[in-house]
Amino acid sequence: MDVGGNFGWYTLYSIALGCRVFVVEPIPAWLEILTLGVSLNPGFATRLEIFQNVVYPEPGNFTLRVPKPESHRHMHLGMTYMKGSAGKIKGYSHGETYSVIASAIKIDDLVRSDLCLLKADVEGYEPQVLRAAQRVFAEHRVFSIQLEMTKSGNAQQTCASIKMLEHLHALGYQFKIAGHSLVDATKLPPVGKWRNSSGFSTLPDFPSKASRKRASRNGHTPMHEAYSSDFVSFSTNLFAIRVNWTARVSQWPTLGC
Repeated sequence: MDVGGNFGWYTLYSIALGCRVFVVEPIPAWLEILTLGVSLNPGFATRLEIFQNVVYPEPGNFTLRVPKPESHRHMHLGMTYMKGSAGKIKGYSHGETYSVIASAIKIDDLVRSDLCLLKADVEGYEPQVLRAAQRVFAEHRVFSIQLEMTKSGNAQQTCASIKMLEHLHALGYQFKIAGHSLVDATKLPPVGKWRNSSGFSTLPDFPSKASRKRASRNGHTPMHEAYSSDFVSFSTNLFAIRVNWTARVSQWPTLGC
């Protein structure tokens, strides 16, 4: 499940590994590139379902802001944000973007099977995306998660993010963190050596040992302390695999505090 498919990096790679992929991407310009990649790889289209929506737990139409391409500037395209208290876009003013309207859809309405990976890159709306998948987590196995977490300046959204991470931890997920400097410095296994290779165990723990100790001293949960102390950049990559399948599935946390 690729939420925020963008140009299709994860989608194409996942299909190449033999997966069936659901991808949600609301921006027409990014979908042009994604579908071009699919068309250039015979057989890929038969294992792909595309949804031109946003993922959100409530129905409705939502406005997204997209960078305008300008021929005279070097620009990093591909970023998008949904208008609202939690949405953020890196490096662009409102006047340098244009609007796209997309309707909301739930992961719970799309998926009727186990998920190898649930990946979300949604510029600040991670708690909303996972709340829209609460039935999937309750009724199926979600083996692994990848989130590009974006820190919010909104107190309610910060609280929702911490509650989401605490809930996933209680469900039995083990988290690792990979900041951008670590990702950029990582040496990939050589071509032909990727089978059964995993860098998960080599990544730093989230929460770190230091954060667990501070949480005990400060009366916080480890995830609360990790969000404050281990998450030090504007955005970061969190990876999780479920290591405990006997944990009881409780009601998904609300988005408010």
